[in-house]
Amino acid sequence: MATERFDPDHVVLVSGTDYPVRDLAAWEREVAAQGDDAWVAMDEPADPTIGSHSWRVLRSRTFPGSLAAAAIHRGVLAVGRLSGRRLLVLVNTDAGIWCVGRRRPAGEARSFVKASQWVTLSRNAIQVLLDTQAQGGPLVDFLSTTRIPDEIFVPTVLSDDPRVSVRSRPTTHASFASGLPSPDPVDAQVIADAVAAGAVFVRKVDPDASAELIATADAAARSTTSTQGEVDRQA
Repeated sequence: MATERFDPDHVVLVSGTDYPVRDLAAWEREVAAQGDDAWVAMDEPADPTIGSHSWRVLRSRTFPGSLAAAAIHRGVLAVGRLSGRRLLVLVNTDAGIWCVGRRRPAGEARSFVKASQWVTLSRNAIQVLLDTQAQGGPLVDFLSTTRIPDEIFVPTVLSDDPRVSVRSRPTTHASFASGLPSPDPVDAQVIADAVAAGAVFVRKVDPDASAELIATADAAARSTTSTQGEVDRQA
């Protein structure tokens, strides 16, 4: 674990396709000065069935063709209607995933927070997460059976714990304007949007991205460094 091996003040979760659009040394100083325990990009209000039902994910190596998949989709919708949404089934034919949800009994459902997995966490925030997981109990049972626990557990636990200061701010920016489940290709506009949102990284940058795109991202990082330097001098 990173906290045991390196004992860092903060840990940042990014992927191999994230590229910085801010000067990282200047950003580290900003995080330290603000004293935040977590930078978490909170999502808009999420689909309530994420938490109102207890979900299990089933995977299949093979999946039917498009016509059969369409028939399955219609059948799934019928199941939801006939059961009064007590039983829900979601199908991702591309990934070969079935999500089966059973409505929770009264009193088991609770509020939750959904956020991006790309986060910045302090040592204190990480310890709170580890302690919560180790303690288990009704909260952990609930969070582990939400439909997308990897986007629910961290923001919900941190938002509910008074020992943690959370700032709703992105670590990484990605565009989903196309409506597809994967981020849109990064271009100059996505980089500009990332800077405007206060993000530190942008994704997903293709390993074979053009020199022009990398130069645009590097220029954005230099620009934010200059702007921050001007603010520091004025202060």
